[in-house]
Amino acid sequence: PPEVFASPLRYDPFLVDIFSLGCVLLEITLGYKKRIKDLTQAETKYVSINPLLKIIFECCQENPSERPN
Repeated sequence: PPEVFASPLRYDPFLVDIFSLGCVLLEITLGYKKRIKDLTQAETKYVSINPLLKIIFECCQENPSERPN
């Protein structure tokens, strides 16, 4: 998770777990080594109409305050 690298002594472990869960679910759903940043336009459009992928997308946000809690 990005915030662990930015400040290893000050981060919310719950939000880090949410990020990790999103990454694992993204790999299970779309395939190995997929990243939100690297999604094609068609995949991004599919995320917007699929409720499960939308939740995964929210979990993978780099900004911890934008993740579900």
